[in-house]
Amino acid sequence: YNPPNKQLNLEYINRIVKANELFLICCDLNAKSEILGNSNNNENGNILVDFINHNDCLLLNNEESTYIEPNRNYEQRLDLVIASTSIY
Repeated sequence: YNPPNKQLNLEYINRIVKANELFLICCDLNAKSEILGNSNNNENGNILVDFINHNDCLLLNNEESTYIEPNRNYEQRLDLVIASTSIY
């Protein structure tokens, strides 16, 4: 978990990725990026997209939102599933 107002530190996830050929990571990183399926971007989203692209990872989420505020008509995909390409 990464709180909404804290810059994303991927040190722990990076250790998992580097130490394991097969991995599946489920996380709430509060990383927003249009590439990840969100309606807007934030710095954590930029950090995560860069990490995924440079570490040969896959994002396994479908098109469904994982955070919904119906009163505000607000939806985001904040809970993510990241996997090694070799697991898929």
